[in-house]
Amino acid sequence: MFDRHTCHSREMLDEVVTKCGLQVLNPPVRKSVRFAEAPARSRCILQHAPESPGADAYRALALQLDLAAGGAPNLPVPLRPAGEAFRQVAPIAVSP
Repeated sequence: MFDRHTCHSREMLDEVVTKCGLQVLNPPVRKSVRFAEAPARSRCILQHAPESPGADAYRALALQLDLAAGGAPNLPVPLRPAGEAFRQVAPIAVSP
């Protein structure tokens, strides 16, 4: 989990990139109490708090990985900019 408010989190993220030479997926998944609540209810974050910023971050990362692997985006709930109201819409249809 990433906490942008702490120097330690920002420094560690920077070290992973600069010293280890590893690629880092963006956005970093921010620390949230919703992540602690989900396993206590035997659910993943996408089931427990689908409208949360953490769930949005996981969707964004899944999309990046899918596109990097040459796949087409096929997410059940579209990504939304931070702060925008959550709304359910039809899945994205992509032609081959």
